[in-house]
Amino acid sequence: MSRAGPAGTMTDVRKAIAGWVVLVVLLVAPAIWNGFPLVFYDTAGYLGNFRYPASPPFYTAWVVVTSLRTWPELVVLAQGLATAVFLITVFSVVVPAARRRTRYATVLAIVAVLPGQLPWLVSWLMPDFLAGIAFLSVIVLMLFWNGAPRLQKALLASFVLFGCLVATANVALCAMLCAVCFVLRAWVAGQALWKGRVVLPAAAVGSCVIFAILLMMAANMVRLGKAEYSPVTGTMTFARLADVGLAQPQMPALCARKRYPICAFLPELARHHRHEQNFLWDGLADRTDAFGAGNADYAELGRQIIAADPVGYMREGLADGLALAAHPTLDEPEYEELRPQGADWGAGQRLTPRMAATLDRLSAARQQHRTLLAAYAGRFYRGATFLSYVLLALLSWRSGRKGDRAGAALGLATFAAIGLEIVLHGLLVGPYPRYHTKVSWLGWVVVVALVARWRRRAPA
Repeated sequence: MSRAGPAGTMTDVRKAIAGWVVLVVLLVAPAIWNGFPLVFYDTAGYLGNFRYPASPPFYTAWVVVTSLRTWPELVVLAQGLATAVFLITVFSVVVPAARRRTRYATVLAIVAVLPGQLPWLVSWLMPDFLAGIAFLSVIVLMLFWNGAPRLQKALLASFVLFGCLVATANVALCAMLCAVCFVLRAWVAGQALWKGRVVLPAAAVGSCVIFAILLMMAANMVRLGKAEYSPVTGTMTFARLADVGLAQPQMPALCARKRYPICAFLPELARHHRHEQNFLWDGLADRTDAFGAGNADYAELGRQIIAADPVGYMREGLADGLALAAHPTLDEPEYEELRPQGADWGAGQRLTPRMAATLDRLSAARQQHRTLLAAYAGRFYRGATFLSYVLLALLSWRSGRKGDRAGAALGLATFAAIGLEIVLHGLLVGPYPRYHTKVSWLGWVVVVALVARWRRRAPA
């Protein structure tokens, strides 16, 4: 055997490893520079507290396992590795020239990551990075089912499943996106909706969504004694109505008909400020057992308030959805979602002694001294995000004109994913920019994929 063969193989291996290292480092760069994983107010509830009722326990399990109950830094590293696997899998399936050429897929992934905000999400101790991953996995499975090898299908299906498990909203969004892609799949395949080539990928994605719902119900039965898909929907709906001022005018009449626990606190409820979520965080929710037995009362109140003013509810949702669409970055002054957390962050949570000791490292992180926020390139990300949307529209149109129906459908489905995320959270939660940020990076990933699809053969 000649010496050139093994030497060439070792060179290829080194280049592949170098590409992976570069990609993972890019994905976790904000955490490296910060000196500690980025944290959010909700993060403390995920650090070992399986009974945190506002969210499913599966991201907590991810944190516990990947951190070895000691080092949160390992969680971010695991998130970086998982995201790298996802990106390379997507490009390997979507771009013909990248199939069986992992190095090329890695280069495409690096190019797609650079202008977007995905590294900030991966570096966050939050499940937000999985939303876009789950949505794009649904799209790729639905539109590129026939060209994907079994391993890639299994990986993408696992991302759909886990993405649904970490956030209840992701379940509804994946189901809606599956329906959108079902129609697009029929257009790409040139077949009727009921034909096998259209139904099979929809059945696979639907199975993941249904399995996620069943697992959530089982987990909630074990940890909360309620076999419910989302045990705090009523509370979150009422919190939304109070946050936009729709609940307060109707509460006196509702309390006159039935005495709810919240009726004793109407003066305090009336003083709440718009979009500050005072009901959830100023103690009213805890004092009325909103995340326990009180959820049923709040569900009843929410239904009555919406039924009495459906136009107002939709108007507020539309206004907040439009505001959310206009703000795709994490540095909006009104919300400052990368703001420092106080010295008592994590207090009262069920942290292991070794995990609690990491809070000393958190206090020294740049995020806690506002250096991180000052370095966040908000203007660049804002411009880059909207530029990616413009390019995505143009490339989708061009793909359709050139006969690449799958590429055109990929672009349209990506717009559907971003739009559904914005509309749903604008309606149910409010104009909090992180709900746009966590899917904004999809634009650049699909733009790079569509440009790369123009190549008819893989590079040498």
